[in-house]
Amino acid sequence: MQHDREQKYKDEIAELKRKVLILEDKCNEVLQNTEMAIVETRADMRIINAEGAIDLIFEEAIDDFERGENLLKVIYKITHNTKATSKELPTSTEQGDSIEELINKFVEGTLEEKLIRIVGEKESGELFLLTWKIKRLGKNFKSFFKIIPTNQIIKSAQDKHIEEINEMRKLVRDTLNIVEEGVFVLNMKNEIEFMNNSAKRFFFSSNINLLKSAPIEGRLYSEIFINESVDEIKHRIEQNARCISSKKPVKYTVKNNDQQFEFTIFPNFNHKKEVIGTITIIKDDAPIFSSNSPKDEIENLSKALKYYSQIAKQSEARLAELENNQKWLMNKNTEYQSLIRSLSTFLDNIPAPIAILSLPARKYEYVNNSFVQKFSISKEQIKGKTDEDVFSSEDADIFDTKTIEAIETKEIVKVSTPNFYAKQVVLVNSSNKPTNIIRIFL
Repeated sequence: MQHDREQKYKDEIAELKRKVLILEDKCNEVLQNTEMAIVETRADMRIINAEGAIDLIFEEAIDDFERGENLLKVIYKITHNTKATSKELPTSTEQGDSIEELINKFVEGTLEEKLIRIVGEKESGELFLLTWKIKRLGKNFKSFFKIIPTNQIIKSAQDKHIEEINEMRKLVRDTLNIVEEGVFVLNMKNEIEFMNNSAKRFFFSSNINLLKSAPIEGRLYSEIFINESVDEIKHRIEQNARCISSKKPVKYTVKNNDQQFEFTIFPNFNHKKEVIGTITIIKDDAPIFSSNSPKDEIENLSKALKYYSQIAKQSEARLAELENNQKWLMNKNTEYQSLIRSLSTFLDNIPAPIAILSLPARKYEYVNNSFVQKFSISKEQIKGKTDEDVFSSEDADIFDTKTIEAIETKEIVKVSTPNFYAKQVVLVNSSNKPTNIIRIFL
């Protein structure tokens, strides 16, 4: 009887072991399909056990697993890198921190888990991102590894770039449409890529509303002249060509409805410093403001420029984390730098003072050259200051009240103080959250 009971227990144990092995096989199959490897180590990082996609992730160091090698040495071997970045370390440098230092701090600390990213390079020269999540398991540690190929890293960065560039372009267009100066952009084929509302009002008289509301992008510059003679049209096209060939600004005057206007054409450069078209600003040839007049329309653009600069810096930080000082990926930001340079050139040539303030702090982030000249304060001096630091308490209180109104309505708000007249509007991000105030003085 005792013998039968013992045999029954042995059979049950054998059956349980068989089921455990089946579960282990299924678990390994799942891990292989998800291309994840799990490695268990002691506190000294000596390998105890490994399962999952070990062959895929640790291909160049697979023999080390059989010898119970130190896991850090295995990682060095497959990545050819001793640096990493960690989410928990806000002070991480662009070059990354020592992998060994990160792990030692984790082992000696109290965190339950840590995520580490390491940029690796295969013997073929292909780059990849190794993600390493390490967790405490009693006295031991369990590590989860996954590899992100280069093409996925680049696609992720490119998708983010495209999204932010499109958002940036929309903000630029929305901002340009509220200024009084006419602005239009041409490509090398003299096709219109953008024209703001003020430029449309200049080219299309008030009795041609259909033309003003019609799609303008993609049309040839020469097609939009309604009342000009052949010689006048030829002159404008020649001035545009002269700007492109000289790579310098070109100015000329145009008479429209008995009023004189000044056209200033700027060459538009890409990140390679190649001319890709022109940016033209149209303004009344009379002074925009006198010593006694207030200031109005262009601070909006300045704020936009600062906001775009912040987007570029944030993007650089994200890319730096992904690539861990791999310069090939950082070069994607050249599109931002080119666009920001073009905007800076445009804003600094606008004759009306413009300022961009941050929200919710309401601190000055950017002012253009006209603002500097009008208020006799440098861009460096005004950065970080508030309206209370710049204006009288009475003016500052009014600006404060109107800023709240602009935030609540998200519309253009007119500001009239004892000493100034201005317009301001709120910029919002993709989540409709206010990020900046653009203020234009008249």
